[in-house]
Order: sequence, then C-alpha cells, then structure tokens
Amino acid sequence: MILIAAIGFSISVNAQVRTLTSNTFFSKIWNERTENFINEHGIVIDFYATWCRPCYVMKPIFESVANEYSHYYYFYRVNIEEEEEISEMFGIESIPTIVYIPPKSVNGKYFQTTGVIERRELIKNIKKYLN
Repeated sequence: MILIAAIGFSISVNAQVRTLTSNTFFSKIWNERTENFINEHGIVIDFYATWCRPCYVMKPIFESVANEYSHYYYFYRVNIEEEEEISEMFGIESIPTIVYIPPKSVNGKYFQTTGVIERRELIKNIKKYLN
C-alpha cells in the first residue's frame, strides 16, 4: 500500500484493489452473449458508497485481505452510485456487500455477504466460495 501525504491530509492508494467500472465489467468479467462470467481466477467485489459509514469501516479490512490474497484472486470495489448497472445486476440492496465469483463460474453463479465482516470471516468466505 502506498500512502501519499499532502497539505494536512493523506490518501491511501491500494494497488491490489481495482475500481470496477461498467466498461471493465462487460469486457473482462461478464460475457453478455453467453450470460456468464469470464473468469479464470476468483473475483471478490466490494460494493460501497462514499457516504456509507459501515463501508468506511469495511474498506481497510478488504484492502488488507486483498494485499495478502491478490496473487490468487482479483479484488475490485464498486461505487454503487457511479456504477448502477453493475449494482443492479447483482441485486445490491444494502451496503457494504461483498460478492464472491468463483473461478470458471457456471451459469453466472456467485455468492454474497452483506454488512461489515471481520478480516478472518472475509478470508474464510473467500476460501469457502472461491476454492
């Protein structure tokens, strides 16, 4: 993780967690023609909003796990207000929601958990749903 400090505030940048946009989702993760995931590795997606306090609590937990497991899985974050189409596709109704897409998922199968979860529970879910 890189920490940038400037004029009294800091910005945390985590290279292991990518921002997921509709363009990336529909070109690298979802095949609209077959209605299935294009996924050789497991994918973990954190759905959040900038105003969401529990999402703010979940972010460092998610980033910590991403730093440890990024060599096995892809980690993304989706701002539900900027990427409504992706949020609707996964039926996101409350946040934070973590979506787990298994490698070579069949029939668009995925799993999800809602609410703030502890680091060890996130790791347990990743191992359970993505292996």
